[in-house]
Amino acid sequence: STQRKNKEKKQKDVEEVNVLKEASKAILKNMIRDDHEYFTRQGYCSPPDKQEVEIIYQCYLKLGGNGVGTQFRNDILSLPDSDPYHQNHIV
Repeated sequence: STQRKNKEKKQKDVEEVNVLKEASKAILKNMIRDDHEYFTRQGYCSPPDKQEVEIIYQCYLKLGGNGVGTQFRNDILSLPDSDPYHQNHIV
């Protein structure tokens, strides 16, 4: 029947949306993790870069992310805004 086909299509659409949400959340978490690795190694993170990390993190949160991604984000935001070595040494 048409009703049954519509119901099956809606269910399939919901399943696809859920898969896309989970995939997006995983991609965003990987982006935050990669940023964490990069900026931690660099030793600082500029305010514009911190803002970009925060935008990515907020999207990650809205998709239900938390835990490790939150710790990565907090670590990044706690880094100095500029290279402490170059601030303390005449180049």
